[in-house]
Amino acid sequence: MDDFTIYNDPILVRKRKGISGDPYKNVTETLWVDKGVAYLRETPSRTERVRVTGTSYPLYEINDGELTKDTYKVDYVHGEVYFHESLNKKSLTFSYLGTGVLYFPDSRIYLTGDKNYGSAKIKFQDIDRSVLEQKNRVDNLIRSTPQPSELVDVRTDRNGKVYSVAKDRIDADQKKIEDVQIDLNGKEYTSPKARVDADQKMVEDAFMSSSRTEILKSLDARIIYDYNELNQNINTKVDNLQNTLVPQIDNLKNIINTEINRIESRIKKEINVIDFGAKGDGVNDDTEALRAALAEAKKRGGGTVIVPYGKYLLRGSLTIYRNTRLLSDEGVVFFRANDYSGYMLKNGDSGDQYTEYNGNGNIIVSGGMWDGRGNLFENGGTLITFGHSENVIFENLILKDVVNNHGIEINSSKNVIVDNCKFLGFRNTGQRDYAEAIQIDRASEAGFPAFGSYDLTPCRNVTIQNCFFGKSGTSGMTGWGRGVGSHGTITASAKHSNINVKNNRFEDTIQWAIYPLHWDDSQITNNKIINCGGGVRANVSSASMFRITIDSNIFLNTGEAGLSNISVVGSADYEMRTVSISNNIIYGVSDKSVSGIYAAYCNGCKIQGNDIRNCGTHGIMVRRGRYYDVSNNSVISCEDTGIYFWTDILYSNISNNSIGYIGLNGIHVTSNVDTLSISGNTISGVNKVKYDGGMGNHIRITDNVDRVSIMGNVCRNIAHDYIATNGLYISSTCTNVNRTGNIFRGIGINDNSGSLVTGDSV
Repeated sequence: MDDFTIYNDPILVRKRKGISGDPYKNVTETLWVDKGVAYLRETPSRTERVRVTGTSYPLYEINDGELTKDTYKVDYVHGEVYFHESLNKKSLTFSYLGTGVLYFPDSRIYLTGDKNYGSAKIKFQDIDRSVLEQKNRVDNLIRSTPQPSELVDVRTDRNGKVYSVAKDRIDADQKKIEDVQIDLNGKEYTSPKARVDADQKMVEDAFMSSSRTEILKSLDARIIYDYNELNQNINTKVDNLQNTLVPQIDNLKNIINTEINRIESRIKKEINVIDFGAKGDGVNDDTEALRAALAEAKKRGGGTVIVPYGKYLLRGSLTIYRNTRLLSDEGVVFFRANDYSGYMLKNGDSGDQYTEYNGNGNIIVSGGMWDGRGNLFENGGTLITFGHSENVIFENLILKDVVNNHGIEINSSKNVIVDNCKFLGFRNTGQRDYAEAIQIDRASEAGFPAFGSYDLTPCRNVTIQNCFFGKSGTSGMTGWGRGVGSHGTITASAKHSNINVKNNRFEDTIQWAIYPLHWDDSQITNNKIINCGGGVRANVSSASMFRITIDSNIFLNTGEAGLSNISVVGSADYEMRTVSISNNIIYGVSDKSVSGIYAAYCNGCKIQGNDIRNCGTHGIMVRRGRYYDVSNNSVISCEDTGIYFWTDILYSNISNNSIGYIGLNGIHVTSNVDTLSISGNTISGVNKVKYDGGMGNHIRITDNVDRVSIMGNVCRNIAHDYIATNGLYISSTCTNVNRTGNIFRGIGINDNSGSLVTGDSV
């Protein structure tokens, strides 16, 4: 085949990298389901999943098992979504994060097993030619074959006359019938029989003799014969018309009845709480009415429970069951009516003993304000709690004014989405300043007393997005203790995984905005954290934690509680493994904070591309661990040390960072650090004048640091406020130091290590 043509028929790649410079694209499109499948325009992101809407009931994604009318499967390789046959010919809306698409030309598909064709394109052309030849042969056969006799008979009358269509023949017969009703004088009768009766009477009046009687008998016989024959023809044609029309009418009736049944079924699925006695007046207790409506949905096997506009007082807990959507109109408020300590909404009854994710799932809670009235009551209690569930969506909710507890607890559940919700107002009456607005927990009796079983099932595949966490403005209420997080002991076999916190805004938390405790394979991205006691802290208790990403977040004026803006901390026994802290903006770090970024006991930690400014303490602090890569960060206007490595660190790298206007040291490495590269950093201005001639250096290395390469760093003083004691200071306890190509011109060096020097500019 023509190789030149092939090379000019390129593979078109429209793939995105999914990073800040080339992010995935939010795609929303409406597609028809054809033969149980819909084809997405782009390849969807597996981590973000595909959400499908457009039916009167919620649809849930499954990974395996048989498809039902409310489930679907997604092929994340080819961008295909599969449905139950009941959804064929339905128009559905698909929302997902598009990674792009790959177009592969047919000329690039080679056929190794068919030597008659060079490529799939040529073979397709040959198939098209064969199909066209076959079609022409069939058309010729049809044209050369006479029509069946029954089709001709319908158009042929008793005299052998052939009409062009059957309708023309019926019209001609009808005209004959009408002509019979008109006599020779032009008088028209109501029917052929009426005319015959009139003719017979005329004959009888004209002839009175026996011969006349014979004539009349002959005429009468002739007329009766013609009438009977005509009547038989009419009846035959009526029967033929009935045989044609009746099936069509019956089919139309079936279509109408099917549509009526569908509409009635949909109406029956919607359950209005008003029909069960709810008042929504803010005065009467509506607990039992709402319980009855939710129980009716359970009885039907699921449905949509509608809550119209109003204020609904609750003196006890509500339970929602599987396959149910609780849909509240805009402006609906659920009030805690008295000082009971129970939940406002849960997905199981006391005494239930579910295991793993086999409890009440396939649930959507949409709309409404859930007001705990924490300014009035002391016991409070978590507002909404779900356990042992699968496929749950909380959307467009307001969770308000909670005492000591949580807005939503997600326990022992998977495939959960919290979207576009507001968490407003918290009050701590004791030692509960760590209470989260959204708590992610495992099934233990101490942590989840709502119902069992207590099999320590963790949470998986939880996404919290587009939410707001802050104050309510109610007197006596503050911001939350923490925004999103977990607390309590976790075992290695019961760790949470794939927890995604993205595109949220956190304000005024007492402690951390986000507190991941044993969240393996999790991402914290594109959040704004403002005026919080601390930012993000990922840590362990009794097992190592693997693969967490903290990327592209913004931190403003955070750390007043003495906590870091970003902190990842393992322990001597359990490490933080494979950590990425990248592309974050940290501005205005409190002088009470430990540092802008803090990492300890990590095994494989990248701190890259972060921008730290106006920091009242250290910029980046690293302690204990191995394989740290601190590179391409910008640390500007920092009151203490820019990058601080200290105590028991192995096999690490500090490179290509921009460090300036620093109060003490630009880079300080100390206390048993082994095998370290310090290269390509630009340090401009250290040892701020407030230290009164302190020991601030551009690079300071002290106390048993071994095997260090210091290469290609550029250092300088700035004006009279930032004058280093030394461009480089190395104590005598440091060994195996290699210096190459650094610029310390005009600053001075105090190197007591006997290091190997090549090409430094001093």
